[in-house]
Amino acid sequence: MIITRYLVWETIKNQLIILFILLFIFFFQKLIKTLSSLEGGEIAINTILTILGLGMPKMAQLILPLSLFLSILITFGRLCTDSEITVMQACGLGHSSLIKSAMILIAFTTLVSILNNGWIEPWSTNYENGILQKIRSNPGSAMLWPKKFQKLENGQVTLFIEERTGNQLKNIFLAKLRKKDNTLPYVIIAKNGKISEYNHNSSITTLTQGTCFQGHPVLHNFRITSFKNYQLILTHDQSVTKKYNVDQINLNTLWMTSSSSPVRRSELHWRLTLIFSVLVMGLMAVPLGIANPQKSRIPSILIAIFLYLIFFLLQSLMHSASNQNRMNPALSMWIINFSYLTVSILSNTWNTLLVRRLRAWLFHQGDL
Repeated sequence: MIITRYLVWETIKNQLIILFILLFIFFFQKLIKTLSSLEGGEIAINTILTILGLGMPKMAQLILPLSLFLSILITFGRLCTDSEITVMQACGLGHSSLIKSAMILIAFTTLVSILNNGWIEPWSTNYENGILQKIRSNPGSAMLWPKKFQKLENGQVTLFIEERTGNQLKNIFLAKLRKKDNTLPYVIIAKNGKISEYNHNSSITTLTQGTCFQGHPVLHNFRITSFKNYQLILTHDQSVTKKYNVDQINLNTLWMTSSSSPVRRSELHWRLTLIFSVLVMGLMAVPLGIANPQKSRIPSILIAIFLYLIFFLLQSLMHSASNQNRMNPALSMWIINFSYLTVSILSNTWNTLLVRRLRAWLFHQGDL
């Protein structure tokens, strides 16, 4: 139908604009968070962009229902202000036409949400964590942190670098204080240094113009050596990806193993709630977006935002409590879901003939 296509097209244009704006905002928030977690390091720009790109599916978990909610609210509100909905009603098109166009968008957004929450987001989270762990545990291939004490070789070696420019290092402090095999503890101080990748898990570090203090404090057999060049191989910790983190488990596996732990059960119902919220918020936005063109839209917009925030705040609290096994997510989360769904259905059918007759019967006002 032409009217339905028109409503869908107007709404989806606004949804894409809102989605782009929200992703843009959360993109920079993710950028700041990523750079702060890797403070002081020098990372290739393509690695940073990869990390940010892999974070997009996680951002979309909450942005998808929000973008649909706001797009329906804004589009239908504009149509009311321009009296287009009044004209549609005068032509015999009722509230069902608005519901039909909204349901088309809800179905499409729900499909995207299922794919994102079920498979795309777990895969991207797993891949992103792998990159971050590799960066943090393998300085030879990614970075050495300046102005920060670092543990290498499974905590056996402590390294501090005051400045780093590319592979050039300045003012290096290196200490290995635990005796291992026949190697005595040592402390090395050098003015300059250079690091080059040796293989995937270790790197050659060449120090220049420094001093090596070697010995054991109990035995008092110290040896002090000044050097022009000192070369050593630093072994970096192996990166280990947490394969069983609930954020990295797809929906199928989570469904099959949800009974094994409270955290998995809570994560399953949280993801199902995120999918279900698309339907709830989409239906709730329809009556809230329709307002009398002669009245201010501010109250309805404030009510809509308030209901949206209360929904996700309550669900976040239930999710957190369920992770700690203090609540049953199958009960607590879905009571909220179906309560909001009931409110959405009632608000959309409040002025239908059947509901008006039911209200008249309940309040003894006679038949309409």
